[in-house]
Order: sequence, then structure tokens, then C-alpha cells
Amino acid sequence: MGKPKKGGYPAPQPITNYIEIKDGQINPAALTIAWGDLVVWTNKDAASYQLAVCKDGKPDPGKIWRALAANASSAPLEFDWSSDMGKDPVTYEYGMLPPGTAKATITAQISRF
Repeated sequence: MGKPKKGGYPAPQPITNYIEIKDGQINPAALTIAWGDLVVWTNKDAASYQLAVCKDGKPDPGKIWRALAANASSAPLEFDWSSDMGKDPVTYEYGMLPPGTAKATITAQISRF
């Protein structure tokens, strides 16, 4: 991809974004990041969860992003951009598979500004 430029891909200085799961809720429920950024989920609950991309408004067990052990953090997930995605932001809806029911979104775009 070459060297990143201001407003280019990936983010010139990727950052790690943290999402907390507590009391069965995802916080923040909506997050905007730059392409190339990382996301880490921290599970503060005593229950384990799986986070999956939603299909038709429901988490799809065939598209698991991360399995979260009780009282643990996930490995970072990098949101990579590819040229076939275009320049428009992409919003990912995801949710917790049972026992959780919470849903949230992550929007990845050129820049976080």
C-alpha cells in the first residue's frame, strides 16, 4: 500500500480502541475508528461471550469476531482497508451470542477526525 499520507490508508498512526462489556452491555454501543486502528474488548462479567457480526439484525454464529472469556480481554482486532472498499465509511453491526443479547456498531473510515 505504500507509505500512508494524511487522510490516506491505513491510518497514519493507528490507535487501540477499548470496548468494555459489563452487566451484559457493550460500551460504547457505537464507535468510530480509522482504518488500520485496533479494537480490544474487555469482558468485566463472570460469563463468557462470543462476539459475532450481525446478519439480518442478529449475531451470526458463522461469523465470530472474538470469543471472550469471563473477566478477560480479547486479542486486538485490526480493521484493515482494501481498495475494493472505496472511500466511504463501513459500519459493522455486531452482537453477543447467548447468554448476551447486546448489539453495537463499529464504523471504520479514512480518518477518526
